[in-house]
Amino acid sequence: MGIRHLLTLLLITCFCHANGQVVFGILGGYGLPLFDKGNKAPGDPKNSSADFAVMEGGSIMVHAGKSIGLGLAVYGQTYSFTMHNGTSNATGYNGTDLVHHSDYLFAAPTISFILDHRDHLQFNLSPAIGLNTRGHEYVKGYTFTTLGNTTTTDSINTSENIAQFIFCITAQFQQNLALSRHFRISFIESYSYMATQLSQTNIPNRNINPGYASLQLAFTYRIHKKNVKFFTPSFY
Repeated sequence: MGIRHLLTLLLITCFCHANGQVVFGILGGYGLPLFDKGNKAPGDPKNSSADFAVMEGGSIMVHAGKSIGLGLAVYGQTYSFTMHNGTSNATGYNGTDLVHHSDYLFAAPTISFILDHRDHLQFNLSPAIGLNTRGHEYVKGYTFTTLGNTTTTDSINTSENIAQFIFCITAQFQQNLALSRHFRISFIESYSYMATQLSQTNIPNRNINPGYASLQLAFTYRIHKKNVKFFTPSFY
């Protein structure tokens, strides 16, 4: 897991001159890349597929008042999938498989809107920048013939084409359940749109910018403040 566990990177300085609260959180969950399944010729036995992966991270949020919060989230996210592209011809089917696995560490400034007066529901919106921490990728071609023969070309390592940085826009719905005055548990449904390419590998008629859907569980600790003037939190 490596660098994504170094949540000490989550260090920010917050300014707030109004009644509100400071909320620390840790989260974990599962996510799945979503993308166009591409071309698939009739009878072609190959399919595009994606794998669920664990994601985890931490966050801090300052609520200046009753309805809006500003904060920062740092989290790790994995993209693992096989992108299939196939076409038919007179003798069978030709195709290409892109097999991709990459891990990113994201930093996401976040704005949060509390949707009810009891702070049970909220909507979060954040632009997120991801740094690639590791990854591998390869391309493999193949041919199926109507006689049942299969020819597979050697794999070509295209790991160097994985993007070092990516940019996403993430929207979340969050349901909060108070366990005490300070502790609560949250359920989060999240979708990220990728505005950049995950890889520069050329797959005909395909963009490699999968969306990302995830379900997350978060535990948070709230500090209620009447006048938070200067605060410097960090995770250890």
